[in-house]
Amino acid sequence: MRHAIIALAVLLATMAPAVTVAQPGQGMGPGGGMGPGMGPGGGMGPGGGPGMRYQFNQDNTPGWSLMTPEERTAHHNAMMSAKTYEECKAAQEAQHKQM
Repeated sequence: MRHAIIALAVLLATMAPAVTVAQPGQGMGPGGGMGPGMGPGGGMGPGGGPGMRYQFNQDNTPGWSLMTPEERTAHHNAMMSAKTYEECKAAQEAQHKQM
């Protein structure tokens, strides 16, 4: 019984520093400033946020390389004039049929 009490005391004594080390401190304190790489993040990137525009280009338009600049402009205008999901899908299907 005495060995169990001693073992428990040793176990608790070794666990106490580990628990206290795991607790976060107060930080760098006043005047520390931001470290390297701690500046403002990249944000949403170009074209993100308010004023974000729709883009129809070679990355997201099937048949882009087959279209002339005039056809690309017409496709863009058709997509931008779509007011509902159904109109958008109809414009996409019309563009697919032209391919």
